[in-house]
Amino acid sequence: MQPNEPLNKEPLSALHQVPHAADAASPHNAHETAQPMPARPPQAMRLGLSRMLAVMAALGNPQDAVPSIHIAGTNGKGSVAAMLSHIFNAAGIKTGFLSSPHLVCETERIQLRNTPIPRSELEAILAELHAVEHRLGWTLETERLTYFELMMAAGFLWLARSGAQLQIVETGLGGRLDASNILIKPLCTAITSIGLDHTEILGDTLAKIAAEKAGIFKPGCPVALGPELPAEALAVIMAHAAGVQTGTVSQAGWPAGWQAVACPGGWQIARHVSMAQEATAHEPLFLPLMGAYQLQNLSTVLTILSLMPEHFRVSDAALRQGLASVRWLGRFTPLVQDDAGNPFLVIDGAHNPAGWQAMLAALQLHSPNRPVLWRLSLLKNRDPNALLGALASFDALQLGWFCPDPARFWENPAPTQLATLAWPACFMQDYQQAQSLAQAGSAAELNAPLIVYTGSLYSAGLAFEQLKTV
Repeated sequence: MQPNEPLNKEPLSALHQVPHAADAASPHNAHETAQPMPARPPQAMRLGLSRMLAVMAALGNPQDAVPSIHIAGTNGKGSVAAMLSHIFNAAGIKTGFLSSPHLVCETERIQLRNTPIPRSELEAILAELHAVEHRLGWTLETERLTYFELMMAAGFLWLARSGAQLQIVETGLGGRLDASNILIKPLCTAITSIGLDHTEILGDTLAKIAAEKAGIFKPGCPVALGPELPAEALAVIMAHAAGVQTGTVSQAGWPAGWQAVACPGGWQIARHVSMAQEATAHEPLFLPLMGAYQLQNLSTVLTILSLMPEHFRVSDAALRQGLASVRWLGRFTPLVQDDAGNPFLVIDGAHNPAGWQAMLAALQLHSPNRPVLWRLSLLKNRDPNALLGALASFDALQLGWFCPDPARFWENPAPTQLATLAWPACFMQDYQQAQSLAQAGSAAELNAPLIVYTGSLYSAGLAFEQLKTV
């Protein structure tokens, strides 16, 4: 999302049973789109590729009109995709980015040159897609595209029509049966990380989850792997790559001679490369994303760049410029800082055990020995004990649950654990009070409490909206 984009939580009318106008570019569809589009609940999920393949074929398969990079992973895929989008755009390559979920506005999911699709254009494309469903005779909910599929299809269509030269495509869930997995031959596929998440769908072991994510591999297409894949997962991934007969498989590692130092707002990275027994110093990089895990993500980005065809190679200047411009909200994002860049209010969308551990490591790195006021929200399909267990070893002043939607989120999942951990329960939901408290702390002293909102990307978006900082 761009810094100056206005906040807008209003749902897209075409997704929520509001009559829409016909696509102005396709007047022959007017008689087909006179009825309202059936609602598409964002939570509805029906994995499989048949619906996407049918709709895309009816539109001439726009997803294959733009060269692509396809990225899966339990955590990190969004950060990797965001870095790539900024780097390639800095190189003058007109690059699109399809991601999920959105934080504040649905248009965030579809971007070109790091700018979201105009809302009016998305509405028109959604209406056009509904017309395609109508022509296909799809009337039952089980026949129609899901919310995620509809947005992915809209993204492919818009980027192709907008003249994108490259598209960075992030999977939504898993890979093998994900709606994004209709790309015939990406320039590169990648798996950033493997962890236990969505086990009820993807499987209850790392091996099963790895097999699902490796389902995006294609014959002859190179594969980039994150630097810290569990051995159990890596074995499955390598076997699958061999079976599919992919191109080169390269696992990321931190470049020799590079040294990263945490600084306010992110990382300064010095680079000394030895060539022919001579040390060459390159200009340092600045990565404005906090947390050591972002260095792992950067190593994956560098591996992807090394696997790209010659005409998609980028200059060192584009690498520096692109990384320096990255903005990826909800991943240890400081909203209130003092003059030295020390955070006093952080929003982090971590929502699984691996993500929580990475967030805690980032806290220790960027705000060591600071008392913490936790503001947690957790979907009901998540285990609150796992989150509380991750936080138990962290020195905290206070823990409070906030519930954006009682139908989907825990209201007060574990009062006994709060007592066990000696955290006074405080169920504060006033974001503005938290912002005022953080601002007062940043103006007073470094040891003032650090307020952290975490547990869900959905609630992270609500926090951004309420705090009026985007």
